[in-house]
Amino acid sequence: MRYLIVAICIIGFASCMSNNTKTDTAQTSAANTTTQAAPTCKLNAGATNQLLVALNNYYLLKDAFVAGNTDDIASTAGAFAMITDSLKSNIAHDTAINNMIIHELDTIVSFSKKIASLPASSDLLEKQRALFENISDNTFTLCQKVELKNEIIYRDFCPMALNDKGAHWLSSESEIKNPYFGKKMLECGEITDSLK
Repeated sequence: MRYLIVAICIIGFASCMSNNTKTDTAQTSAANTTTQAAPTCKLNAGATNQLLVALNNYYLLKDAFVAGNTDDIASTAGAFAMITDSLKSNIAHDTAINNMIIHELDTIVSFSKKIASLPASSDLLEKQRALFENISDNTFTLCQKVELKNEIIYRDFCPMALNDKGAHWLSSESEIKNPYFGKKMLECGEITDSLK
């Protein structure tokens, strides 16, 4: 009987130690996740934050394309143009940075405004998607030029987009969600590049 009590105590103690180890491992893993470095780039802190807001708005625009809702696409593109224009104003005083990325910012603002102002037509979604390619390419180039770090950006490509010309888009996740075909071919594409 004494051996049975000792065995139960040992098993209970080992069980408690095992649970503490699992808890410690989970806490260490959670701590590692929360200590990830904040996104940084060549822009000042305020402009970096604006860039991150613009990038998040880009993802909303991409998601609107995935859903294929032309009204949501137009309104989100208008908001993206305003946010990007605000970023452009914020960096105007820094000549070196401004000269380095002004082309990309102007292109993003211009094409976003075009998407927002296209008149209703039977092929509106296709016209919007053709303009989206320029926004995607210039947003990625902008992030490269300012050397955005600690913010994962996937650059995806669909070879059949835009009448088999092929087109890129950006995503914050590795899962493919094709904005050029939406639900018709949602998972068509591949990751071709990334920034981290």
